[in-house]
Amino acid sequence: DPAVVSVVSSPAITTQPVGRTATVGSVLNLIVQASGSGPLEYQWMRDGATIPGATSPTFQIASVQSTDAASYNVKVSNVAGTVISDPAVVSVVSTPVIATQPVSKTVTVGATMNLSVEASGTGPLQYQWLRNGKLIPNATTALFQIASVQPTDAASYAVTVSNAAGA
Repeated sequence: DPAVVSVVSSPAITTQPVGRTATVGSVLNLIVQASGSGPLEYQWMRDGATIPGATSPTFQIASVQSTDAASYNVKVSNVAGTVISDPAVVSVVSTPVIATQPVSKTVTVGATMNLSVEASGTGPLQYQWLRNGKLIPNATTALFQIASVQPTDAASYAVTVSNAAGA
């Protein structure tokens, strides 16, 4: 009988998974492409620990949370060996949340008026105050102040707080 020789090739990563910055609540997909003799087996890891059930070329987090920030990689195996991908570092940002809104007030002409806002979220946070819906130049901190209020300063004031994730 003739001898049958089978040749198998070890797995190789052809496209590494790519890390990214994700927003809380968004969908995150990490994808690896590999070559080698089949069948190829995949196992995703988070900070070096196996992720149960994550055994396909794509790893998905359906609703990213701040606790999902980590380094992810994938082990690809077949009968000829194993290869581990480069790490894909995932950072997570959350949109700003206003904890304390500016408070309406009545101010005497000539007095100082202070409006402030307290917000949380992934920094750096940017602030922009508005007067009757229009941007106030250089009013870009959590505190907005008019040193000597005049009758023409009576208006509706608001602030937008933003970061890389949104406003």
